[in-house]
Amino acid sequence: MIVDPAVLAYALPHQRPCHMWAKKSLFANKWASRVITAFGGIPVDRATKNNQSLFQITFDTLQSGGVIGSFPEGTSYTLPHMLPLKDGTSWAALQYAVQLEDRQEEEFTTLETLGHERQQLQIVPTGITYTDKRRWRSGCIVMFGEAIDVQSYVADFRKDERQTVKALTHDLTQAFRKLTINAPDWEAHLLGTKACAVAFSEVTELPPEYFVRVNQDWIDFFVNYASQPDVEALRQLVLDYVRGMDSLKLTDRDMQMLLQCTGQQRWSATTVAAPLLENVAKLIVEIPVSLPALAIHLPIYALAKLAERYERHEESRAQIKIVTTLVVFPPAYLALFWWVWHHVFLGSFSGFIASAVLILTYALYHLAYVDFRYDTFKGTVAIFRVVCVLLGYGQHSGKGQMEKLIVCRQRLSQTLLDMVQRYSEQVPGQANSGISPSAVNVASPPLKFVRHALTSC
Repeated sequence: MIVDPAVLAYALPHQRPCHMWAKKSLFANKWASRVITAFGGIPVDRATKNNQSLFQITFDTLQSGGVIGSFPEGTSYTLPHMLPLKDGTSWAALQYAVQLEDRQEEEFTTLETLGHERQQLQIVPTGITYTDKRRWRSGCIVMFGEAIDVQSYVADFRKDERQTVKALTHDLTQAFRKLTINAPDWEAHLLGTKACAVAFSEVTELPPEYFVRVNQDWIDFFVNYASQPDVEALRQLVLDYVRGMDSLKLTDRDMQMLLQCTGQQRWSATTVAAPLLENVAKLIVEIPVSLPALAIHLPIYALAKLAERYERHEESRAQIKIVTTLVVFPPAYLALFWWVWHHVFLGSFSGFIASAVLILTYALYHLAYVDFRYDTFKGTVAIFRVVCVLLGYGQHSGKGQMEKLIVCRQRLSQTLLDMVQRYSEQVPGQANSGISPSAVNVASPPLKFVRHALTSC
């Protein structure tokens, strides 16, 4: 996937250029090869597993003070947990560390005389988490872990290479687990993330520094304490809520928007119609200002939606959206600039400057407000769906089913808060600690950090 390397390169501190390992097949086309190489790509030959060239380029880059970006899982995937890490990163790091140590031993006298410090090779585990891959302009959280000193493994590597490589890969795995969200299966992932969304529904946006830890704590809670009767009851409540939303073709984001619009009043087609009309009025007012941007972005949205039908993996869908945007966006705005320059300013030189400033200002203005407009549009669609449900259109049973879903969500929200209160102060007597997807300390209250996050937000 091309998104993760781009995110990593952008987030790297101190503006240091990052050279990425990339599969060799991406270099087959000469133009693609030039672009990838220009951005620091290093080919990895997976077919023959000939690492001599790969390691040599990697070592030369590290020797010149560069940074190597590696994704040790080796492929993109759609799973609720990390794939087992491959050993290539550990092999390259340890072999370079040995070379570095040997070279510095030879130069030790000179280094000591000049007062230079010995070089050290470190691996900085980095977790990349998307708050919602299905959503356009999804939030992205990049977390840097504690650096791992590769030199500390060198002595063991000289004695037993393979065993030390496995040990370093194991330590990397544990470090990555602390920086990402992992669940043993999709149900556990659904339970944890949905519980987090409902529990923090009053929060406008969960701060990035809490997002990964809170979601992971909820997942671990459902996994480790599945034998507790109250946790099993909570599990059933979450699943009932999800099934209710699916039957009405609603999402929890829709429910949040609707609750914010209608408050605690009794729901009916009349009370829901008011925020629907308000949102429609907002969109109508925005049309004159947003029409050029709509004309540009609608083809992007349509092409990406069409491509989604032929791709079932979320990672690939997100990649299609980004590629489509990058392909259509620049020429579309260039065409708008050309039209304004020639038809509004009649092709004059001063008109060229004015058109450039005008289009650039408009593009920045649109980017600043695109999330607001997108949320307003999605909120309008959600309210319209609910109005249809309440009026009994389609295959829905109407108002009764909607009221059951509201009661279910209210009960779920209160139960989650009760659980946080109870399980942030004590540890139950039973715990299935052996099946946790990450290292969980079952000796401490499992939802203690969740309560901290709730009070902080």
